[in-house]
Amino acid sequence: MRRLRNRMDCHVNEPRYRHMHLWRARGFTLAEVMVALAVISVAVTIGITLYSAAATIGQNTRSAQAASTLAVEALAALRNHPHDYVWPALQTGEQVEIKARSGEQACSAPSVLPIEPRANRREAAFYTRCAWQAYARLPEEHAPYMELAIVIRWNAAGQARAFTLTTLAPRALAEGGA
Repeated sequence: MRRLRNRMDCHVNEPRYRHMHLWRARGFTLAEVMVALAVISVAVTIGITLYSAAATIGQNTRSAQAASTLAVEALAALRNHPHDYVWPALQTGEQVEIKARSGEQACSAPSVLPIEPRANRREAAFYTRCAWQAYARLPEEHAPYMELAIVIRWNAAGQARAFTLTTLAPRALAEGGA
């Protein structure tokens, strides 16, 4: 008869004790648990970083979209009401700033804002942080058109941001508005 290493060796081959031997062999070692925790922590960190980046990209996209809308509205105001602005004499190749006669070029919030309260506050706050400027430039001395540039400026997360919309307009617009 052979010598037994421990008390369980004698019962391993019996069907009713086989589950006890398997139960003892199925546990995780400390090293396996530590590796699993390290993998999970890396995955959670990556997930949080990606979520944060996606939120930042979303905010930047919303701001750029609002700035684009404001630039189109400012351009429409320049074209539709040129007499409300001071148009300096245009010189070839020189960019000149166009100022409102009222002196105010702050962005105003539209009359329709999102219904959801948080989105409403976020959109309204954007309009208080931005201002616009308009510039005109005559590309050639006798050109029948001029280049108009509308620049919307705002601060986002402590960084200065800008959106520029550039288009061509008839030169008569500046001459009739001066």
